Amino acid sequence: GEPLLHHEFITIFRYLRDTYPHLKIRVISNGTLLDEELCSEFAGNLTRIRISLNAATKETWKKLMRGNSFTKVCDGIALLSESKQRIGSITPEIILLMVLNRQNIHETVQLIELASQLGVQSVQFAHFSKAIMPKSEMSLADSIYYDRRNTDMWLAESEKKAKESGIKILSRPLPFSSKHQFYFHGNRIERPYKFCYFPWQTCYVTRE
Repeated sequence: GEPLLHHEFITIFRYLRDTYPHLKIRVISNGTLLDEELCSEFAGNLTRIRISLNAATKETWKKLMRGNSFTKVCDGIALLSESKQRIGSITPEIILLMVLNRQNIHETVQLIELASQLGVQSVQFAHFSKAIMPKSEMSLADSIYYDRRNTDMWLAESEKKAKESGIKILSRPLPFSSKHQFYFHGNRIERPYKFCYFPWQTCYVTRE
């Protein structure tokens, strides 16, 4: 769920910040609730915020996110960047997440451009699958697996634009031409076993 919906979010955040100053506090949000108060709280105090934008235009955002808040989210991101600049802080690192699918893959370069305009440091690209987004109305046929050539082309162009713009790409699917690419099979991803450290080092606060 959206953590910023929690009615005591700021109280919890201040408690963690003041009681455990060594903690790296990170927030995953859709960005719709970023306002002046939250941006002031986050500037210099939050380690990282990852905003699930999933589109670089109003039209695609409306299709994928089912709403009309694209401009509001972008304004909130810009406000957070301004709040950081005002106090001369490099934190929080702002990351825009795009879960890739056949409806937004053509906007990856635009997302890099948008990130640069909004004062964002990093972008993250991830696969779409029903296993990751089980409540999404999109079908497995929307996976970029079924548009491999265009996916490789757009992601290569995005990397070029990111280097030109000074935007860091934290992660992205490997090219489909790579022998190391992991393919989706139905609702599963075939990949070697890896140890997951999150349960032992991470505590999640949700709206519940």
